[in-house]
Amino acid sequence: MILRLTRRAQWRSSRARAVAAALFSASLASVVLGALLGAQHRAAGERDVASFAARLEAGAPEKNAFYLTAYEDVIVARGASADAVLAAGDLAALPDAAILRLSDPPTTIPSLAERSPSALLLGSLDFAWVLALLLPLGAIALAYDSVSRDRERGTLAMLLGPARSSGPLLFARTLAVAEVLLVGAFPGLLASFFVDVSAAVVIVAYTFLIAAIVVAISARAERSAVALATALGAWLTFGVAVPLSASAVVRASYPEPDPRARLAGEKGADAVFTRATEGIVATEVGRDPEMDPEQAEDGEFSQLRYDFLLMRERLRRKRGARYESDRVQTQRAETIELAAWLSPTSLVAGVLADVSGTRPLERRAFEKDASAYRGDVERFVRDDILARRSVLEDPERFPRLDRVPAKRRVTAWIAAALFLAGGIGAWFEATRRLNQGGFAPTKEDA
Repeated sequence: MILRLTRRAQWRSSRARAVAAALFSASLASVVLGALLGAQHRAAGERDVASFAARLEAGAPEKNAFYLTAYEDVIVARGASADAVLAAGDLAALPDAAILRLSDPPTTIPSLAERSPSALLLGSLDFAWVLALLLPLGAIALAYDSVSRDRERGTLAMLLGPARSSGPLLFARTLAVAEVLLVGAFPGLLASFFVDVSAAVVIVAYTFLIAAIVVAISARAERSAVALATALGAWLTFGVAVPLSASAVVRASYPEPDPRARLAGEKGADAVFTRATEGIVATEVGRDPEMDPEQAEDGEFSQLRYDFLLMRERLRRKRGARYESDRVQTQRAETIELAAWLSPTSLVAGVLADVSGTRPLERRAFEKDASAYRGDVERFVRDDILARRSVLEDPERFPRLDRVPAKRRVTAWIAAALFLAGGIGAWFEATRRLNQGGFAPTKEDA
C-alpha cells in the first residue's frame, strides 16, 4: 500500500517526469552514438586489414613470404564487438589496429579519438558517462527533499507516528526514486541486457544505491537546503573529485620515462642491418642452427637466412628499448583499474568497460595478442625459408588473427553485491536515524 501510494505520488510530480525525460533522452543518445562510434572503429580497423590483404594478393606471385612481412606492413584489427556500445568513450581511446613487421614489435595505429577531435567529443557521451554523472544528478533532483520536505511542513509526524518504524516509508520512497531513474535509463538498460546480464544487474543495483543514499541524506537533514547541499557535495566528492584525483595520482606515480633513451635504443636496433657483425649472426645461429646461412644451397636462401637472423636481433633490441615505456603503461592501467573501486561512479564505469572489452588493460592485451600473432607469422616465414619456397604461392596460407576482446563478469557481480549492500546499509541508517529522532518540524516553519 505504501509503495503504491508513493509511486503514484512520485509520477504525478512534474519534477519526476522531467528527470525521467531528460535521462531517457541522454541514455538514448548515448546508446545511438556509442553504436555509431563502435561501427566507425570496427570499419577503420577492417579497412586497414582489407588493404593489406589486397596487397598480399597482388604481390604474392612476385615476392617471397619473408620480404612481404619483414619490410611491408601487416595490419591487424584490434576488434570491437557490439558490446562496446555501453562504454564507447573508452573505445574511442583504444587503437584501431596494429602494424606488424617481423623486425619490429607491433606498433598500434592511433584510435579515432587520437586522429580526430570530433571522435573524442562523440565518444564522451556514452552510457557509462550518463550513469556516472547524470544519473546521480537526477537522483538528487528527485529525492533531496523526499523526507526533509515533510519535516519542514510538519507532516512527518503524521506519516510516521502511527507506524512502528520509518523503514517501510523510506524503502518505498527509495524504490519510487529508483524506478524513475531506471525508466530514464531504459535505453541503456535494454542495451545492457543484450551485452551481458551482469551489466544490467549492476545498473539496477547502482541505481538503488544512489537513490538510497540521497533519501538517507534527506532523512538526516533538518532542512531541504541542507540536504541539497550535502547531496551535491557528496556527488562532487565521490563522483568527480575522487576519480579525477586518482587519475592524477596514477600519472604522477608512474611518469613517462625519458623518450631520448627509447629513441637511442631504437636507433641502435636499426643499426643491426646497417652495421651487421659476425658476432650477431654467430649468436643467432647458436640459438637456431637450422637457419645457418652457410647451410643454404644457393645464394638467395643464404641471404634470406642471414636477413632473418639479423631481424631477430633487431626485434630483441627494439623490445628492450620500449620496455620501460610499456612497463609504465601497464602499471598505470593496472592501478587505474584498482582505483576505480574508490568511487561508485568510477566503479560502475569500470564494470561496463570490463563487460564491453574496453578496460584500461585492453590496449596492453591487444599488443600482447598482436605480438603472439607476430610470432605465428615469424614461424610461417621461417618454415617457408627452410622449405626453399621462393614466392608466396598461396596467400590463404598466410596466418590470420580473428580477435574478439575479452570481457570480465566477475567484477560486475562483485560490484552489484557491493552496490546492493551499500543501498541497504544507507536505508538502515536512515531508518535508525528517524526512529531515534523526533518528527517535529523545523523551528523556522513550526
